[in-house]
Amino acid sequence: DRPTSERFDWPFAFIIEYCNETPKTMDQIRRAAAESSMASDSRPSIEAAVSTLVDKRLLVEDKERYFTLALPVNPNL
Repeated sequence: DRPTSERFDWPFAFIIEYCNETPKTMDQIRRAAAESSMASDSRPSIEAAVSTLVDKRLLVEDKERYFTLALPVNPNL
C-alpha cells in the first residue's frame, strides 16, 4: 500500500497529537480535550472521533490505551 495523506481538524488532529508520545486512556483524552481552547459541543464527540481514527488505523488501542500510528507530514520532503 502507498502512503496516503489526510488533513484532520478538531477533535481528530488533537487526538492524534495528544496520543503521539505515550498511550493515553479514554479518560485522559476526554480530560485533555475538555481543557483545550478548541473544545466545542458542535463538533464530533471525543469517543466518536477516537472510534473513527481507530477504524482508519491511525490510532491503535491496546489494553484500553490509545496510541497514534499516523506520522506528521514532513514539509522538507
